[in-house]
Amino acid sequence: MRNDNIYGPLIDLLLQSSDLTSIIGDRIWYGNRTQEEGVPAVRMLTFGNNPSDCKGEVSSVDSVMVGIDVYAKDANSAFYISRIIRSIIDGLVNYEHQNTIFQGIRFLEWEDEPDDEDRSDLYKVYNSYEIRIVRN
Repeated sequence: MRNDNIYGPLIDLLLQSSDLTSIIGDRIWYGNRTQEEGVPAVRMLTFGNNPSDCKGEVSSVDSVMVGIDVYAKDANSAFYISRIIRSIIDGLVNYEHQNTIFQGIRFLEWEDEPDDEDRSDLYKVYNSYEIRIVRN
């Protein structure tokens, strides 16, 4: 299930960057990346959520851990795209999109690996971010 409180605003923010879209077009997915689609491409997944303590209601402030995988034909391209994404979102404060405010985005770590041991033409760089969101 797509979490529009996070992915809708995040995808929209990334697609505003001509530096990024000139390389990947609009190939940004939440969840499974369609294997038939070309690369380079970006995939996002949630791997953790730390809600603030609330009594009797749903938390309006969460820290969400988001993984952003960058797929490319070689390591240099994947790392270059990862750096562009990081330059757009790392350190972003009080970005508002519809009913969501990204109070802060912090880069956590990266890992790299060939995407599939049977394929030498696809490379993946995994980046993780902590996104503090406020829902109105």
